[in-house]
Amino acid sequence: MPARYPKPFFREARQCWFVQLGTKQIRLDPDREEAFRQYHALMQQPEEERTSTGQAVVDILDAFLDWVQRNQEPRTYDFHKGHLTTFAKSIPRGIAVTALKPYHVTKCMDAQAAWGSSTKNGFCRSVCRAFNWAVKQGHIETDNWR
Repeated sequence: MPARYPKPFFREARQCWFVQLGTKQIRLDPDREEAFRQYHALMQQPEEERTSTGQAVVDILDAFLDWVQRNQEPRTYDFHKGHLTTFAKSIPRGIAVTALKPYHVTKCMDAQAAWGSSTKNGFCRSVCRAFNWAVKQGHIETDNWR
């Protein structure tokens, strides 16, 4: 019997494609063609390289957004989703929390020329809120991301 490979699937709540590798869901891209390109590139890597040694940033952001969607007002969810989606698109794909540095946040903000100080403040608040939530929930250690 031929080996079975995981197939990408679309998560409606996240408006994004994912693939399940073992017990981990890996975020791909909202665009179907780009998601399948990323999927094929991922599947060409050796199996040891597919699984990150550290918790991926996008996994933390997705877990936080899942929690916000279940426990907060829709307006709050929309606020965080907008900012965190912008952040997730600006960081290297698959970056681990341990590799995340403050300049990743700064670089993303600097790329948004139309943002005023209030929007930048809200963006920083969303990113920090997601990681503070992850620490309180035990997903990551405090010193993993600061």
